[in-house]
Amino acid sequence: MTRLGSASREACLELARSLAFAGEPIEARVDGRRVRIGTESFCRQLCRVPPPGPAHPNFDACFVFLADEGGFLAAFECG
Repeated sequence: MTRLGSASREACLELARSLAFAGEPIEARVDGRRVRIGTESFCRQLCRVPPPGPAHPNFDACFVFLADEGGFLAAFECG
């Protein structure tokens, strides 16, 4: 997992687990905030910005993203 925002590793993992990701993009309200887990484009529709940092060009279809309305929180490498 690559953290993309200020949330801790543990907070990102807990949030991702709470969404029960099963291979399809998901949007939910968790603790009063909108969050998404899925492709970069699906998450970008919510937060309106690209993932931050120098790792962004290396992201491809093998990554699942976690974001809230404030921005990208994490990227999980699949496989």
